[in-house]
Order: sequence, then structure tokens, then C-alpha cells
Amino acid sequence: MLALLISHCSGDNPTAGTVTLLNVSYDPTREFYEDINAAFEKSWKEKTGANVEVRQSHGGSGKQARAVIDGQKADVVNFSLESDVTRLVDAKLVAPNWNRTKNDLVLDIQKKFEERNVVQGSRRRETSR
Repeated sequence: MLALLISHCSGDNPTAGTVTLLNVSYDPTREFYEDINAAFEKSWKEKTGANVEVRQSHGGSGKQARAVIDGQKADVVNFSLESDVTRLVDAKLVAPNWNRTKNDLVLDIQKKFEERNVVQGSRRRETSR
């Protein structure tokens, strides 16, 4: 299983204070990610106090890669074939060095989420003026 964070983000809901992430994955991982996503949401809330909702999109690995290339706003992709990730690299949606260590990816996800919260917080302050 190949999992990585990609460069563009799905929409979020600043009025409800919840960041929404989209996990685009190949079909056999549906039940697995239901549990993982719920655990992540709970852990993130306990750690940061912020709400996060992880939504899922499932289908064949190649079909999911095509959907992302065609504009589906995924935050995380999980594909069964490296060639599907290579298609995202070719479309300039994923960095060529995507297959770094797992620890690097976890740190990237945390950094991205924290940066989004800072941007959201500043948007909320601007709109409340």
C-alpha cells in the first residue's frame, strides 16, 4: 500500500471550526481507513483541541489516480501501484521524492495541518472585523 500527502487540499469549514481532509484510496482499504481515520480524528482533537474530519473516496487505484489528476481535491492518497503515484508526479501534483521515509511524511502532514490552521485563524479574524 502506498500512502502520501499531496500538494493541494480539499475544502474546509471555517465557520464550524473543523478542517476537512479527503483520503482518496483504493477500494480494499475502505474498512481499514474507517478505523484509522476515526483514531486520527480523536488523537488530533486530544493533542491540539482542533477538530478534523477525514472523509474517504474509494475506487480502483488507477481510477482514483485519474480522478485526482482530473481535479479531485485529495489531501492524502493511498494507491496499490507505484505507477499510479508516478502519474501524479507526472501531473506535478506530487513531488518526485514522494517515497521518502514514513517519518518524513508524518511530519509533513502535521506541518501542513498546522499551517492550514494558522491561515484559517487569520481568515476568521479578518472576517470578524
